[in-house]
Amino acid sequence: MRGYIMPIRKVRVFVFFLLWLQIILTATASAQTAGSMRYNNISKRMEFHDGSGWYNFSLGLPVGACTQEGTMEFDPLLTILGAYRFCNGTDWIQIVGLTTLDFCGQLAAIEVTGNKLQVCNGLFWINIKGTPA
Repeated sequence: MRGYIMPIRKVRVFVFFLLWLQIILTATASAQTAGSMRYNNISKRMEFHDGSGWYNFSLGLPVGACTQEGTMEFDPLLTILGAYRFCNGTDWIQIVGLTTLDFCGQLAAIEVTGNKLQVCNGLFWINIKGTPA
């Protein structure tokens, strides 16, 4: 009987390892789906995944002091520019994009369409996709 216990233990360890590996790979894969966003604390930029690679958000303008690095928030006073800003640890950086002239109706909505990251300023979609990260 004892000879059968060892293989069962090995099978249990192997199954546990496979489950652990699946969890790790699933977490990694989901972090790189289209629309995923992250803060890069080395480049001090917000980035998003367009389905094939990581991109910086487009141009940003400093608009005031902040301290919580990596925080991103909606700024209703600057809706014409896209309305989002993030903190780089020193300054709020207003994310500036180009209007697509496509109408939208949900203020502050964010979507990935094709390979573009867009935010709604209440009237038009603003493309905020920048350069490759």
